[in-house]
Amino acid sequence: MLALMASSGCGRTGTVPWDRSSSRPSSSTGQSLEQAQERLASIDGLTDASITQGDTLSGLNKRHEVSIEGSVHDSAAVPGIIERVARLGWSVGDVEPDTGVFIRLRTKPQLVIGEVAEQQGWSGSAYATSTEELKELVLIPSDALEDHFGRWPGGSR
Repeated sequence: MLALMASSGCGRTGTVPWDRSSSRPSSSTGQSLEQAQERLASIDGLTDASITQGDTLSGLNKRHEVSIEGSVHDSAAVPGIIERVARLGWSVGDVEPDTGVFIRLRTKPQLVIGEVAEQQGWSGSAYATSTEELKELVLIPSDALEDHFGRWPGGSR
């Protein structure tokens, strides 16, 4: 799983520019990547944010992922931001993120984002602490997202 995290930057597609307008996802079809980008821009405390969709290959299996990243200047806001961006990533209805949602949050000093996610109840999250860059990243797996937000594309229960 950590090898997948380390290589998650390869093969990403679907980055789109965003503005500050807001859209609500449909409970049956989710929202588009463009709508998610707009909502991402409205999250208080999150700056330099982007959302992408991409594919990875593991042997002959093609997997789909959603990746969200940004900077957080107030460390106390990180738990709430993890919750909001996880929900946002799970609600993108273009392609089901069967790998899960990758979240990269930059803080100063750098928190171990995976530990924060685990403390908030995101069991099964994958992360590493060996470098500062890896401390920024957590993979919240699709089964944990479904448990928390319902079937894809999900909102909150």
